[in-house]
Amino acid sequence: MFKSKTTIVLGAGASAEANLPTGGQLIPIIRSLVSFRFEFGRLIGGDGHIWETINRHCRENGIDPNIYARGGNFIHEGLLFANSIDDFMDSHHSNEGVQLVGKLAILKSILEAERRSKLYFDPHQRQKPNLDSIGENWLLPFMRVLRQGVAIEDVSRLFDNITFVSFNYDRCLEHFLHYAIAAFFKGHQSPVDVAFEGFKILYPYGSVGPLPERRKPNVRSVEFGSVDLTIERAHGIRTYAEQFDSSSEIDAIHKAIEETETLIFLGFAFHEPNMRLLTKGKTKIRNVFATVQGVSSPDITVIERQVRNLCQSSVLTPINFLNGSCFSLFSEYQRSIAA
Repeated sequence: MFKSKTTIVLGAGASAEANLPTGGQLIPIIRSLVSFRFEFGRLIGGDGHIWETINRHCRENGIDPNIYARGGNFIHEGLLFANSIDDFMDSHHSNEGVQLVGKLAILKSILEAERRSKLYFDPHQRQKPNLDSIGENWLLPFMRVLRQGVAIEDVSRLFDNITFVSFNYDRCLEHFLHYAIAAFFKGHQSPVDVAFEGFKILYPYGSVGPLPERRKPNVRSVEFGSVDLTIERAHGIRTYAEQFDSSSEIDAIHKAIEETETLIFLGFAFHEPNMRLLTKGKTKIRNVFATVQGVSSPDITVIERQVRNLCQSSVLTPINFLNGSCFSLFSEYQRSIAA
């Protein structure tokens, strides 16, 4: 169990350990999905599933589908020069064709990536997750820290001191925790339900939808890795400009950062817009742990300045940078993080 107030900020590198694509790896996938081309009115390029969803939306609402065909081709041509699909969509936030097509492409890419991930299993075939096969994934040493010192009778306190801020759209963390908690606290009548009453995860850019195990009122859930595209689900994805419309989510992120004592960045790229989103004012941060795998020394100096600006603490906050994986960070700093 985490003994101090802890916030874990998740970037694409955290989910990459479950075999999901990073922002850079997502670019060619998205470009291929949205390169709509037609021959005698028949689709011969781009993703048929996405185009069918768009066509249905256009028929029901009397919209010209060419708006979205052009939007897809704008993405295909321009995305090559962006850092990520989010970056491109933010630059074209007023283009409805780009926005809807981009969100549908993100939705399909992430759900298909969940299905191909090391965490996927088919619940309809009565399968269970094979946690032995996930390899060097930070979720395993994280779970060891999380459950340490928590008796089965106290499972309701499992998440007392921890908040997650996920800049990813996937649900790998929640999906894993459902089965890890059930396996470790076997014998408790309903350990997962009781534990998850205190689970806190914030998605500044939205997600592909709530898992069936964590369904929300009036919101349709979507199974892990189930590719079912709808316009409603696409609107669950938010761009940088749109996330400011979710003021309650942003306020909750600021409150978590303000109150946290230990701040952990996992697979996070430290893009300036995301750092600005996290920054609010004075904090109580006393320790920072961060992965900076493959980052040059000059860039680490820039990142350190960004993190210190975020902390704005009255004490000189130690920053522990690890040029390694998220798995390595939790393996090497397990005692420090737990304390």
